[in-house]
Amino acid sequence: MERSPRRSTKRCGPGSRGQFRLAPALWLALGLSSVLVLGTNNSARGQVTAPPPLQSKPALKPEGTVESDASPSSKEKELLERIRKLKAPRWRSFGPCRYDWSTWRLSEGDVRSTTVECGEPPVQASVAVHCPSLKLTRRTGAGAWEEWRLPLSADESKTIGGEDRMIASLCANAKPAAGASTATPPNAPPKTPPATGGPAKPKPKGP
Repeated sequence: MERSPRRSTKRCGPGSRGQFRLAPALWLALGLSSVLVLGTNNSARGQVTAPPPLQSKPALKPEGTVESDASPSSKEKELLERIRKLKAPRWRSFGPCRYDWSTWRLSEGDVRSTTVECGEPPVQASVAVHCPSLKLTRRTGAGAWEEWRLPLSADESKTIGGEDRMIASLCANAKPAAGASTATPPNAPPKTPPATGGPAKPKPKGP
């Protein structure tokens, strides 16, 4: 009888076993290198094919708009002046005194009057101004009006100084009354001030 050939039972030596162990490591190294190469190529391609930055275009101005730097019209100037007056503080300080700037009243003879407070604690009084002659008069409480005189500066009086600045600010923006005297104030100081503390019979007009 013929004997079937025996299978070789010879085992691989240490050298062969080492070859089988190194093969997966080589494949892994080759795979990593391929990934790195592909990533580099992809990044390079991304830099080349990336779109250019978007250039922003100036916004179109709607039709009929007005430039902000355009000079205002006469009507706009009038409204701006009204806004300025509405935003102005009620009291304005000149020297040690402050004047109620929102209650100026125009009386006969082009005399303007308002309330004034001076000192600390403040003492309330009334003041009347005649812009054509740049003179004023004062009255404290229910006392008599003083004689008309020129205003005092801060250097001339520590208690009521600053009257000159007050009159300059008032009269520079005051409109002369119709038929008013342009040279001298009334011959006598006001006698009967109204409830607001100014000369008698004020007209509903501002400074």
